Amino acid sequence: MENNRSNDDLAALRKSLKREHDALRRDIQLDAIYLPLLQQHVFKDPAPLAAMPSFAVSPEFAWWLFQRVRTEQPKLVIELGSGVSTVVIASALEKCGHGRLMAFEHDQTYLEKTAALLRAQGLTDRVDLVYAPLRTYRFGDEAFRWYDIPWPILDTARAECGAELVLVDGPPKATGNMARYPAHPLLKQYYAPSACILLDDAGRE
Repeated sequence: MENNRSNDDLAALRKSLKREHDALRRDIQLDAIYLPLLQQHVFKDPAPLAAMPSFAVSPEFAWWLFQRVRTEQPKLVIELGSGVSTVVIASALEKCGHGRLMAFEHDQTYLEKTAALLRAQGLTDRVDLVYAPLRTYRFGDEAFRWYDIPWPILDTARAECGAELVLVDGPPKATGNMARYPAHPLLKQYYAPSACILLDDAGRE
């Protein structure tokens, strides 16, 4: 009986390792396709690409996001969390010739890294990068740690147009379960009628 259980455990381990190997190989193949596209069309220098392994969305999603913004040409984009995705959106808006990104970041270190990337790419004029530390919000009996957004900034932006694209990429899971839930009830009044809401890590609890 014990021997059979050991064999089953080994078989399960082999299957798990094979899945991880196949996923890694697929990611490498996708990176080989999308990284050159990002270098050619999105970034002026390799700095954002170098930041991608630890500070970014995947190259595949970055390229999709760039194309989405270029095609839809939103006047206002809201981003929760910041990083290479901020640079991607700003680059697309710059190529559109109009549009503004409002990005809210609770981590001072990430904010400074994002600001440095934007400066290096010459994109600071397209972005309001706002420090928004986390505070407690309550919905019924539930409490959430979420961005302390300076709401007058969004009120002013909404007076011109609603947000046509919203990228929810924070707060991180470490801040609590369902950490990104407050985004919709707190921001929905700022959406344009045809707003596209992108929730990164949507399968997260």
